[in-house]
Amino acid sequence: MNNKIDIAICIPSKNEEKTIRNVVEIVALGINEYFPEKKAVIINADNNSTDRTKEEFFIADTGGVQKLYIATNNIGKGENIKNFLNYAVGAEIPFMGTIDSDLRSIEPIWIYKLLKPLMDEQVDYVTPVYKRNRYEGNTTNHLCYPLLFSLFGDSVRQPIAGDFAFTLNFSKYLLNNLENDSSYKYGIDITMTLTAMLNGLKLKEVYLGEKIHNSSFSKMIPMFEEVAQSLISVLNRDLCLNSNRKSVMIDKDTNCEAIQEQYNRPSDLSIQNRKDEVEKLYHETEFNYLRGSLDKIEKFLSSKILYTKNDWICTLRELVDIICSTELSEDSIQYLSKELLVHYLVRVLSYFEEIDGKKSAEVEDLLNEQAFLLKKEIN
Repeated sequence: MNNKIDIAICIPSKNEEKTIRNVVEIVALGINEYFPEKKAVIINADNNSTDRTKEEFFIADTGGVQKLYIATNNIGKGENIKNFLNYAVGAEIPFMGTIDSDLRSIEPIWIYKLLKPLMDEQVDYVTPVYKRNRYEGNTTNHLCYPLLFSLFGDSVRQPIAGDFAFTLNFSKYLLNNLENDSSYKYGIDITMTLTAMLNGLKLKEVYLGEKIHNSSFSKMIPMFEEVAQSLISVLNRDLCLNSNRKSVMIDKDTNCEAIQEQYNRPSDLSIQNRKDEVEKLYHETEFNYLRGSLDKIEKFLSSKILYTKNDWICTLRELVDIICSTELSEDSIQYLSKELLVHYLVRVLSYFEEIDGKKSAEVEDLLNEQAFLLKKEIN
């Protein structure tokens, strides 16, 4: 009897008792429906949740698909992914994927769309495009997407999507590239995507439809800092030290809008609280790197003048120049990320005002224009 596993799906978690059971069952449905001939395992890589996440995982009906629970005391999504990779690479599992544990819109077809290109097209890394709430995905829309687009051409629209599929070959590359602390936290997704792009692996982008998950507005600040630190660290290592800037070819399923019509806007109180946080951060931060648009931040805080896409592009241009010209220490990267955070929060709050009443296509056009403007600036 052949006991070798063909497919391993990782569901990283930290206190997701309300959603993980449904996610596991939908993943299992996808495996059983589209890959019935494959032997698979669903792995809950957990941060020792203090709620019923583990119990809900084991209660989930997987129709015979094997389940495995692994945990780490070290907190961070990247720690979960590393745990999963160590297991899957050790078992030489050829096809792998990660699915977020807080998803509410996942469908069985997602598993097919993510895994099938790995099996049929010699693709190493599959990344999704979703339609997302226009008030979510801000680190993607305002930092990762324009930066990668400007540096590498027609790039990945949602490089920190959370739901990916990849091969054993990619996993070995990734385990060798988990070098900075932020990659063991929220920085793992951008580290994964950049690892695929910078090592010449073949990428494919697939359309999955609507993504609904728990709001990340409350986690906006730590999430941004950790993603930004990983992004800057990996790019600095390759673009400054190795002069490795190159065009990346990505097979795209379709050109689609990534933004939905207006809904679930953060409350006025939440936005005001965030503005108060920004003002406090601004006065606590000594800006040594990103100074070009500081006057626009002051005007935004004092008189409600918006921090426009052009102001943000000025800041990103400064960031790219630093990344490509200066060998940065870990301390410098952390401080640079804190400076960038203030600019970013002001830009996002301005963006929320700009998109009120706009149609989804208009919002997507605005975000694409940011990416094109930055590309024009640095080329």
